[in-house]
Amino acid sequence: MGRDWSRGALDDLIVEPRLARAGQLRVDRPRHAAAQDIPVRFPLERLGLAGMCVLVGLMAAFVYVWPVLLMTQILADGIPGTIYWSVLAGSVVLATVLAWAITTYERGYWSRNWMKISEWVDPEPWK
Repeated sequence: MGRDWSRGALDDLIVEPRLARAGQLRVDRPRHAAAQDIPVRFPLERLGLAGMCVLVGLMAAFVYVWPVLLMTQILADGIPGTIYWSVLAGSVVLATVLAWAITTYERGYWSRNWMKISEWVDPEPWK
């Protein structure tokens, strides 16, 4: 049987529950009764899987490919603009497709193998 690690941290004893710890989203909901039924939607949640994959593709291209292209531009005394922009756009498309493929595979894998998840990952609330 797994051990409950959720109440062992010192900050659980000291930090007030109203304050969010680093990495946690804090949602201030309205206090009146009519607003309790309104679901909370986060801005990135509206993008969906396709939008998130495009965002990942853009970030990967500008973090990994763009500096290499910039150094190639500086050290090789310039490369043609068509090559520069086609490599950058192709890397965005490639990273987007890879992010979509990996996410789709992982969703399918864990939907088929949810019963193999350890008790440590998702303990029952009473433990």
